[in-house]
Amino acid sequence: MLELDLLLQPFVENEYEKLNREDKLRFEVLLEKDDQTLFQWFMKSCEPHDLNMKRIVDLIRDASIN
Repeated sequence: MLELDLLLQPFVENEYEKLNREDKLRFEVLLEKDDQTLFQWFMKSCEPHDLNMKRIVDLIRDASIN
């Protein structure tokens, strides 16, 4: 999904290396989710129930604002 690419690519290029080991693992798990779920999370139409997913989604959202 192009919208996800536009959000995730800058995050990977600019922020991923700054993540701690646990957040990098969270990011890897996040990428296993389907595009529609990710889109809903990033557009805030729903929130992840899993606190690990919520953490990485919030980190990506915050990075896209800055």
